[in-house]
Amino acid sequence: MYRNIQHDIDALTDYTGSATLTLDTPEQSGRIGGEVRITPRKKATIKIQHPFGGYLGTLEFKQDYLLFFDAGGNLQYVGTTDQTGIPGLPVLFSGDQNMVVLLTGLLNLPEQATATLTGDTLQDRQWVLHYDTPGSRQTYWYDPEVGRITKYTEEQKATGTVTEIELSGFIEVDGINLPRSIKVVQPVEKRMLSVYYHDISIQKRKSRTDAS
Repeated sequence: MYRNIQHDIDALTDYTGSATLTLDTPEQSGRIGGEVRITPRKKATIKIQHPFGGYLGTLEFKQDYLLFFDAGGNLQYVGTTDQTGIPGLPVLFSGDQNMVVLLTGLLNLPEQATATLTGDTLQDRQWVLHYDTPGSRQTYWYDPEVGRITKYTEEQKATGTVTEIELSGFIEVDGINLPRSIKVVQPVEKRMLSVYYHDISIQKRKSRTDAS
């Protein structure tokens, strides 16, 4: 039933794409262009472009913190993923999901060592899997036709904050199904971030078959 997404994550060595990023929060709203480059398990960078042309700066995500450099390459912000120092972003990136992985759309189920499966159902030809962790309650929607998680919700037990992630517009790139659209929403706080990829290219590790 379930395809091991970790195999595809491990196969990637480089991910690049041009994207439109849309942010809608009480602090700010807007749409900008971005050039995304991801080195799985290491970092993701977004070169931000002004809507009317010109380069605004670069966001660099790592697993536990992020950096923002202005157009001149000067470091402007340093923050953790839940305290970025950039208005509109602090709460959106809290939770259990790694932003480096999230930007590729290759969400995976949690490890059994960190989460307990509490139930599963079949809805609209997708498997819905419920997990409980020490800090959150998580639900995953898995589509067996594309072999991908298409939706994820998470409720933080300490704060009650709910985060919803939707993945759609899947296309096959060099044998790996990847979503064009990634949307992160916190409905109570009225916060939304979406990334829409206009193009995606990847590089993969050579398998033993390819090497021979």
